Amino acid sequence: VEQGHSGSLLGGHRTVGFSHVYAGRFAAAQDHFDRVLILYDTEQHRSSLHALVSPDMVDPRVVCGAYTAQLLWFRGYADQARTQMEEVYTLAQNLAQPYLVATALNLRTMLATAVEPVGVVARYAVEHIEYATQQGFPHWATLGMVLQGWALARQGQTARGVEQITQGLAAWRDTGMHLGQTYILLLLAEAYGRDEQEEEGLQILAKALALVEHTGEYFNQAELYRFKGELMLQRTSQKSKIETRPRPLTLSSQEAEACFLKAIEIAQQQQAKLLE
Repeated sequence: VEQGHSGSLLGGHRTVGFSHVYAGRFAAAQDHFDRVLILYDTEQHRSSLHALVSPDMVDPRVVCGAYTAQLLWFRGYADQARTQMEEVYTLAQNLAQPYLVATALNLRTMLATAVEPVGVVARYAVEHIEYATQQGFPHWATLGMVLQGWALARQGQTARGVEQITQGLAAWRDTGMHLGQTYILLLLAEAYGRDEQEEEGLQILAKALALVEHTGEYFNQAELYRFKGELMLQRTSQKSKIETRPRPLTLSSQEAEACFLKAIEIAQQQQAKLLE
């Protein structure tokens, strides 16, 4: 009974931690993940956790450790985040449980978009897609396709990148996944920006910000506002290139500044120092 109670406690901390991550309450999320990592005992819990519905709970050190890496990045510790993620990926490989490996590949590729050169992201995405497809995890393969599309856009293949992310977003929705759409929309807006399609990118960001309010998925809200400001400035810059006379501070410039200030405000509330 005690073992089962302990396993349920682990599952509870894990679930609450995930809820806090998506709600943008990063410090609270880390507290629950830390509790999972402290409470978990390999020999005591592994057999009982096999009976739980969620396959990633067979060894929660992988998922909770990977999310800890993401939180380290948000809090401004990029090097520690990279080290933590590599340790988690190694653990997943040693455990040789396909769902855990696929999950680790996914979260490693996501983190790489922030801390690694784009060539590394592209390589990780290929590994991610191939493994998830081989093992029969279509939602992870789909997100791998999205991340590969982001890398393509960064490498100059913007039209192909936009197309691939768009297809990935549709496939992600088809799998029944609701969480994560705002993240995919952010990547799509970035790809449009790379293709100098600022209006399309701003429309995508408007959809993402509306979805944030509808779903409560606030974890990347600061980034959505920051990039909205960047696209507004980029749009203003593109317009100025075709005009013969310099213009005073435009409404778009003022709106961009408001977006940057909003992003900083949200990042401070979330204790996300890297986004301030």
